[in-house]
Order: sequence, then structure tokens, then C-alpha cells
Amino acid sequence: MKSIIKFLLFAIIATTIIPVSSCKKGANDPALPFSSRKGRLEGTWKLSANTYTVSTINGNIVTTRDYSFDGTNQKVTTVIKIGNAASQTTTNSYTYSETWEFTKDNTYTMTTVQGGQTDIESGSWAFAGKDKSAGLKNKEAIILHATKYVSGNTTTTIGATDNTVTVVFDELGKSQLVVLRDESYVEDATHSNTTKGTNTYTK
Repeated sequence: MKSIIKFLLFAIIATTIIPVSSCKKGANDPALPFSSRKGRLEGTWKLSANTYTVSTINGNIVTTRDYSFDGTNQKVTTVIKIGNAASQTTTNSYTYSETWEFTKDNTYTMTTVQGGQTDIESGSWAFAGKDKSAGLKNKEAIILHATKYVSGNTTTTIGATDNTVTVVFDELGKSQLVVLRDESYVEDATHSNTTKGTNTYTK
């Protein structure tokens, strides 16, 4: 009798754990999410931190920019090396803010404020499906279809399929969202651009 009870207990635990673990898509998603991925994504997210590096090779000019955000100021350290000459390093900082809003009807708005300039991007979003070639699980990323840009007094409207961006989540929690920044463009051995790092948002 005890062995039967133990078996039934194990069966109950197994059927409970499997659906929960299958909801975990990003590497650092919560282990026991109590809401759907769409439910967790909906709402307003504000950039709270970022750390990423942009490396550019243009002929014999190599430029590296390290970005870090403390919640108010964006700091950028730039290192430029031309050929065999000594590297030149400069650092500057500016006030910055970035806010994302994802709605239940699958629209989004991204608002950035930098140096007194406000830019607003809006459009539609959808979860990306599984992509083995990109190493993505189902709903691990979203696809943004930008349809309108507002920069100062200038408004630009474009088609929904003309400009799409894939955003990959490292973590999609109830109050914290971490976006992976892993982008690269390589034209040839002497012309390339890569970005590596993360953006962290909080509700």
C-alpha cells in the first residue's frame, strides 16, 4: 500500500512540475511563473540599467564603445585605435530615459528622452516562434513591427512589414525584464559592427 501511495504522489508531483518548467523560456525566467508570458509582458517598463559594448571595425580604424546606465545617466567610454597609433579614449555622460509599453491588443510604444529630445516609436508586437537555427525557444523572443516614429516635430509612418526587430529575453519576470543585446553585422574582415550586453527594465 505504501509503495502505491508513493507512486501516486510521484505522479502528481511530476504532472505538476512539467507544465511549469515548460513555461520557462529565457535563461533566467522565474522557475515558478504564476502568469502567462503575455500577462507578464503587458504593462509599462522603464529602463533601470544597461551594460553593453559596441565594437566597430572600419578599415584600419577600430572603435569600441562601452555603455553603462545608472537609472538616470548614460555613460559612454569610447576607445579609438587607428592602425598602429596609440589608442585615444574619451568618456562622456548624458541624461537618458527609455520606457516601453506593451498592451493586451499587441501594440507597443517606446519612448526615449535624450538631451531634451523626445523620440517615440510605435507599432505592433508578437511572440516569435521556435527557431532552431537561431537557438530560440517558442516565445523566448518577440518581433516588433514599427509603424510610426515621432521625433520632435517630425512624424514618419511606414508599413508594418518594412521594419521588424527581434527582441530576445534573458528574463521575463513579473517586475523585471532583461533583454539580450547580441547583434552583429559583418561585411568582410575589415568592416563589421557587433553589440553585446543587456538592458534591464522594471515595472
